[in-house]
Amino acid sequence: MPTEDEVGYRHPPLSTRFRPGVSGNPSGRPKRQRTLADEIAVVLNEIATIREEGRKVAVTKRRAIARELVKLAVSGDLRAASIVLSSSGKADEDFEETEPTPADCQILEHMKTRNGRRETRTRKR
Repeated sequence: MPTEDEVGYRHPPLSTRFRPGVSGNPSGRPKRQRTLADEIAVVLNEIATIREEGRKVAVTKRRAIARELVKLAVSGDLRAASIVLSSSGKADEDFEETEPTPADCQILEHMKTRNGRRETRTRKR
């Protein structure tokens, strides 16, 4: 076993050794720069206050966006419905093959006519 005074391979002189609790790299490795995705994730996890059914509710901004998207999708916005279904990741897995009810058929027809009117308006311009 080498003594404290021994100098050689892997045994530097006592005067040049790091003192206990002192690092050889005081500034350390620099932190990585945040990406845009990191910044967006931080902002989406912040708390926001929304009004729901006449009362104030504190939720994350991510949840507020999700609620609004689902609300738009349910009201008939096809673009919002597409976003909700594609982001859920289960768009094709959760649907059972069943016959649509008469109420379902009415809703589909209403959505088709609404969508048709929008397309004709944009084409005329």
